Amino acid sequence: MEGLGKLLGDMIPFLSQYPPWVRACAVLWVFVTATIVAILLLVPRTAPARDLAAVAQTPQAVGQVQSGEGNIQAGRDVTILQGDRRTDGLLEITHVDFTHQAEFDVMVRNLGDTDLIIHKIAAKKVEDPGIGVLPILRPTAKYHIPVDDLPVGGTKSISVSHVVPARSADRFLIALHTTNVYVLQITLYYNTDMTVSFTKKTWM
Repeated sequence: MEGLGKLLGDMIPFLSQYPPWVRACAVLWVFVTATIVAILLLVPRTAPARDLAAVAQTPQAVGQVQSGEGNIQAGRDVTILQGDRRTDGLLEITHVDFTHQAEFDVMVRNLGDTDLIIHKIAAKKVEDPGIGVLPILRPTAKYHIPVDDLPVGGTKSISVSHVVPARSADRFLIALHTTNVYVLQITLYYNTDMTVSFTKKTWM
C-alpha cells in the first residue's frame, strides 16, 4: 500500500507533500472507484420499458406480433396488437313452407360476420310415389253449415244432391260462417251407405 502511495505521489505531484496515511487513503479511494466502474461496465444494460414500447409500435414489430413471429419481450406498458376476428358467412335454413301455387317458401339467415351470396340453387328428386295432384279446380257449389251454435260433440247436417262424374275431379265449398278456431270432422255420405271423412282445424 505504501509503495502504491509513493507511485501515486510520483504520478500526482501535489500528493507528495502529504503524509503517508493521506496518500494511502487516496490509493484506497482510487481502488474503490475503479472497482465500482468495472462492475458497472460488466453489468448489461436493460432498455427501459418505454423504449421497448416504442420499438413494439414500429411497423416491423407490429407485423411480427400480428403474424406470431419474433420474440419481443416488453413490460406492462407494451400493448400487443391483435387483428379483428371475423367469421365467414354461414347460411342457415330456418323455415320452409309449400304454397298452393307449387312453390317452396324458404326463409334463411346468415350467422356469420360477412355478407354471403347464394349463386346456385339445385333440386334433387329423392322420391316419386306416383301420386299426381290435379290442377286447382273452380268450385261447382257452396254449401252452408254454420257451426258457432254447435256444442262440442254436436253434429249438424244438411241434405244435398251433388254429382261427381266418373273418373273426374270436383271441388265444392263448405261455408262455416265463423271467425273462431275449431277442430271439425266433416263426413260426406254418398251412394247408399258409404262415407268418407276428414278432420281439420279452421283458420290453420
